[in-house]
Amino acid sequence: MSPIASSIPWLALAAFASGAGALFLLRYLLGYRDRPGVDWFLLTIGSMALFCLSYGAGLLVFDPGVREALEVLAWIGLAWTGVPFLAFALAYTGRSAIVRTLPFRALFAAPVALTLAALATPATGLLWTDFRVVPILGQAGAQYALQPWAIAVFVGGVLAAGVATLLLFDTVLSYGPLYRREAAAVALSAVPPGLGGVVWLFELGPAPQFNAMAVMFLPHVALDAYAFVGNNMFHSHPATRRAAEQTVLDDIENPIVVLDENGLVVRLNDAAEQLLDTTDTAALGTSVSEVVDPSLTVDGSDQHVTIRSEGRHCEYAISTSILRDSSGNQVGYTLVFQDITVERQREQRLQVLNRTLRHNLRNDLNVVHGYLEMASERIDDDGVASTLHVAEEMTIELMELGTRARQFEQAVSDERDGSQDPVSLDDVLDDVTTDARLDERPAGIEIDVPSSLVLDADERLLRVVLVNLFESCLEYADDPPEFEIQSRGRLSSEFSRLEVRMIGASVPDYEIDVVEDGEETALDHGSGLGLWFVKWGVSTLGGDIEFETRDAETAVRLQLPVAETPATGDAATEESTAD
Repeated sequence: MSPIASSIPWLALAAFASGAGALFLLRYLLGYRDRPGVDWFLLTIGSMALFCLSYGAGLLVFDPGVREALEVLAWIGLAWTGVPFLAFALAYTGRSAIVRTLPFRALFAAPVALTLAALATPATGLLWTDFRVVPILGQAGAQYALQPWAIAVFVGGVLAAGVATLLLFDTVLSYGPLYRREAAAVALSAVPPGLGGVVWLFELGPAPQFNAMAVMFLPHVALDAYAFVGNNMFHSHPATRRAAEQTVLDDIENPIVVLDENGLVVRLNDAAEQLLDTTDTAALGTSVSEVVDPSLTVDGSDQHVTIRSEGRHCEYAISTSILRDSSGNQVGYTLVFQDITVERQREQRLQVLNRTLRHNLRNDLNVVHGYLEMASERIDDDGVASTLHVAEEMTIELMELGTRARQFEQAVSDERDGSQDPVSLDDVLDDVTTDARLDERPAGIEIDVPSSLVLDADERLLRVVLVNLFESCLEYADDPPEFEIQSRGRLSSEFSRLEVRMIGASVPDYEIDVVEDGEETALDHGSGLGLWFVKWGVSTLGGDIEFETRDAETAVRLQLPVAETPATGDAATEESTAD
């Protein structure tokens, strides 16, 4: 070797290169701290940088006191590589719950003890004895006798790194090409320094005064850089797929697509493979917009897409939910596909029929009503005039029914499109019960509702519900009945019960049975839409309804959502006391 070459501290430079590479990785990975396992890997890389830089500096110092102090720093860095690397492997592969257990946390007692012992060693010899500087290739090597317990702790750290390597190799074998190269690189990166440490610890090499781990960390850094920088290892991670597999996706009939945080496909269940005409393996790592539909986005919202499957276009509602690992950390998204083709087609047919029939009926009935009025004015025969008058009244009722249907539909549409605001039930009842049309019929209306009762409801729809309730009840009263309207207290912090009792008349059972059963048949049907409007409206508001009939009396109980939690002292009336 030439004099110039022999004068260059190659071993120290190699150690410095390892430390510099570790610092570069540390800086790069700071942007991924929200990903599973990154914090543990940052601790591992930081400790590795401390070891390499301290050991490299020590190779340049022949003063025994300074050299031993630098060796202490190197050991502190070395102490914090094994167990944190194992924690990283567990979290990265979706097993972060293990890291939170008490037995695993107890493993950190080893690096803590090793750190404290290293700091005290120059004065006490806790970690080593007989420290001396031994030249190696013109640099300052160190030779000392390790205490048996220090050897055991060191071997434990190597074993922890070995277990981490096996976990990462398990990912290589289990999860296919999406993580294979990256996980293999990180797993292999632990092998060179581990071998270097074993050779140094058991003095298997020609230079026991030199710890080759500092140099062997150089390929470790290179492999890590390949995985993290070159292949974006933390853009997708096996924790997502592991969490998905634990949900037994293939047992679910609905198509399900599992994505990572970046919207890349991680898993397709069997139904999704059939729907999207692809395989789980072929779709891995592909953007969901390419696999499903270009308009599909991953923003946590529910969406609708049209997919051509088995020769026909199908409408699907996609429900998006956040996928979390066993520790509650977000690792991706789950998209559940629901075939709504039949429902969409039925909805479209109903919308067209509803709009067409309502429009045509309204126009035609207006014409019929006009002709009936003209005919009534020109007929002198009282019998015929009476018949025309009946037909005119029926025409008016049909026109009013169409108007009520339009008002109900508009109120429901407004409720679905807008947000529900707090509304005073007492104020709405006062307005509804003073309606001119109602005042003509009831003999009396008694309202016992606290002014403090505020509902979380659309006011327009609530009015439509109450108006139809009163008018439906009045249809079956020969004589003006009385109404008692009472608040029966809160059923819970979310719902309050309102009871409307008609005294002096009752709604026929067959009318109520049809509404409660939820369907009409040729033999079992009601005579109008009023009670249906009430039921649909209450359901749209998020509540419920029940009926009770007695002789000449009908009670209708509405369960409606309240806008705020009752204050202390205004305890909710139990449901049992409401009856």
